[in-house]
Amino acid sequence: MLWIALTLPDLPLQAITRAASESGPLAVTGPRARLLSANAAAQALGVRAGTSVTDALAAAPQLELRQCDPALEHEALNTLAIMACRFTPSVSLQAPDTVLIEVLSCLKLFGNVRTIIRQATEACQELGLDVVHAAAPTPLAAHWLANYAPGLVVEPRPGWQAVLDKLPVQALACGAQVAESVIDLITGVGIDTIGRLQALPREGLARRQARSVLDTLARAQGHTPDPRRWFTLPARFSAHITLPASTQDVEPLLFACDRLFTDLATWLKAGHAATDQCMLHLEHERHPASKFEIIAAAPTQDKRRWLTIARERLAVTTLAAPVEILRLEAEGTLKIQQASADLFGDPTQDDEAADHLLERLRARFGAQSVHALRTWPDHRPEKAWRCAEPGTDYPTLPGKRPLWLLPQPRPLQSVEAFRIEAGPERIETGWWDGEEVHRDYYVARAPDASRLWIFRDLRTSRDWFVHGYFG
Repeated sequence: MLWIALTLPDLPLQAITRAASESGPLAVTGPRARLLSANAAAQALGVRAGTSVTDALAAAPQLELRQCDPALEHEALNTLAIMACRFTPSVSLQAPDTVLIEVLSCLKLFGNVRTIIRQATEACQELGLDVVHAAAPTPLAAHWLANYAPGLVVEPRPGWQAVLDKLPVQALACGAQVAESVIDLITGVGIDTIGRLQALPREGLARRQARSVLDTLARAQGHTPDPRRWFTLPARFSAHITLPASTQDVEPLLFACDRLFTDLATWLKAGHAATDQCMLHLEHERHPASKFEIIAAAPTQDKRRWLTIARERLAVTTLAAPVEILRLEAEGTLKIQQASADLFGDPTQDDEAADHLLERLRARFGAQSVHALRTWPDHRPEKAWRCAEPGTDYPTLPGKRPLWLLPQPRPLQSVEAFRIEAGPERIETGWWDGEEVHRDYYVARAPDASRLWIFRDLRTSRDWFVHGYFG
């Protein structure tokens, strides 16, 4: 087997800062009024993890403090696991900050393990997550290496276990049931690496309540099984982002939207699915949430289309109050198959361009203001159409009809210069609703070569009218 470990360093900080494009000095506090993590701007001022809140504020009065958010941290870890499902279904969570994926069965598809790592790292960057990684023949070894020798790839060859010997004994606490007291016991007798630990008599370790150490080493080296619980892709999508500071400005909101839409696209790609709608909630402190239904013209995985719609909606919306939390939900999806490349270019580009235009018009003017036209079973041309939902196919009616129908028939002074190409087509109907017509329609060619749809009114003095243009 071959496992890749993807670990999120400084997860409490990452879970909070991925909602903002930039930030000043920021630190995350834990339950005991001590800093769990600090960003680069805070570290430049001398603020470090483990510092008390009082000392940190004394060193950097402008420091912004945020309480750690376990829910956001869990959501970030789930997002990482969903991304990993793009490569293989063999994905396992190792709380609190690591995702393990078994990739031996999919190496032929991607070429080699380094290609998978590169693609996974690029996907994480798009998600706003920084990861460290390593690969090894067992999940525990990969986890240890990601924490203490990041970037190392160990192929499953005889004797590969020797690479673990140089790791510190503190690695035993990563993803294993080795208590801190046991590690303190080991380091207390001068053992600082796993290699030196393995040189000790096993019977002595067992007598000193270090049986968990032996079991952990056996699993890490592949001598005993290490079964894992597989991650299951959620059936519906739900994610939220808490903003560093409440705001009504469009650009910070769009940055957070971009993160959420990237998460949605990642979920869809992992499930080989697409969706044409999702619901965006903007939550305020003392007002009901503002809700935006994001509707695409066709099912898609493209986050840019949803972001364009959100941009248009926000541009014409006045928010009741500053936004604190953004929440995105999606449920109905359509399974799709990966399309192969076309030798002569993408034949769907024109359709996609039309879809994008439709989405922007709906977002800007409202869905109720954007319509398509459909035919209606009425012989009178001015009543033979209705507004309809764009993108829906409707039956056509028989007969040759012009592309451009005038709102009202326009009188003609004379038709002597016209050349009749087709007709007459007699239309006599409408007696039941008081808008009765009696007309003979013709297709005529004008002297300027334009083709017209003209008729003669049979009820009056047989006057001529033009009702539409073919071109």
